Amino acid sequence: MDYEALVNEILTRVMAKLRELELTAAQASCCQTDNTCRPENTQSVSKAEPAVAAKKEKQFTKRVVTERDLYAARNEGVNQIVIKEETIMTDLAKEYAAKYGIAVIRS
Repeated sequence: MDYEALVNEILTRVMAKLRELELTAAQASCCQTDNTCRPENTQSVSKAEPAVAAKKEKQFTKRVVTERDLYAARNEGVNQIVIKEETIMTDLAKEYAAKYGIAVIRS
């Protein structure tokens, strides 16, 4: 069995799927911003370049951050949160952050 060819095929498929997800995310974010999807808003994202979104940050001073907190923050357009080093994040909150690309910065 040609393992190198197999690995290359898997990597090619994974990279194609990641590009597809980036395009889908860019289209979804444009639709959420003004509730209208226009083709001119989505054409600026090419398959060669990933979308670069402006960072909108929210600072949490709570002792425990939950999925509900991240859901509310995401609805406000937040894509980066800042929490204290000792703040506890629930497992669901961590999964939600990973799923929706919310960066977590501990200070």
